[in-house]
Amino acid sequence: MRRHSARLALLGLGALVALPASAQPEPSVRARCGDLREALAGLPPPSGEAYMTIQVEGEVSAATSGEALVFMVICRPPDPQVACITYTTEGRGPGDRIVVAGAYTPGDPNRIVLDPCIHFAAEPTK
Repeated sequence: MRRHSARLALLGLGALVALPASAQPEPSVRARCGDLREALAGLPPPSGEAYMTIQVEGEVSAATSGEALVFMVICRPPDPQVACITYTTEGRGPGDRIVVAGAYTPGDPNRIVLDPCIHFAAEPTK
């Protein structure tokens, strides 16, 4: 029995070592709100089960929370609106410049949803 437990522990440790270093792949696109439509047009069509991640910098136009999720929306028309589905606002709200990054599923060119998504403060402009 003891030998069996030790083997299971080693197998579990091996699985941890095999995990990727990042929770998300590197973004396929990095853009600001005004450049997003053009950047997305340059992406190849989706293939199979793989998903793409994109990173967008813009000003928060809305931040709402439900029971468990937070919706951070950046960019305003005529640019596509980008909704970041996450777990906390981290004190950010309308008017703040942030960067959102997450899994992108092509669809409506005017309303983009990133789920799952992370967000962080944008670098100050110089």
